[in-house]
Amino acid sequence: MTFKDFDAEEKLFLRRVIVAFGVVVVCFGILIFNLYNLQIRQHHYYTTRSNENDIKMLPVAPTRGIIYDRNGIPLVRNVTWYDIAVTPYKIADMDALLKQLTPIVDLSPDDISDFRRALKSSSRYRPVVLKNALTDVEIAR
Repeated sequence: MTFKDFDAEEKLFLRRVIVAFGVVVVCFGILIFNLYNLQIRQHHYYTTRSNENDIKMLPVAPTRGIIYDRNGIPLVRNVTWYDIAVTPYKIADMDALLKQLTPIVDLSPDDISDFRRALKSSSRYRPVVLKNALTDVEIAR
């Protein structure tokens, strides 16, 4: 007949529990340190990277041929169309920007009022069109 040493087994179990608890505490400590490192110490670095991460690739449709009717009269032509758009959250002083752009792209008071109306109804992270159908001269400036 074998008898178990309950005191020795209890000490062994307690030692294993303490070691397992220590491993869990160390793992959580590493996790908390990494969270602190990312969110507190490197906050500025990741904020800058996030704000610069808004390059948008816009597909440009290929030019199509002119569509004629049976008499040879063009029904549809290709027209190159340029707009100037502003993303509001990137601009610190909108009034100064409008003053700088007014002589360059010949902004009328109606263009500015339409732009301000569109600003109020749009998200600050979406580009808002300032002027449509820029001329070749305005584009060259």
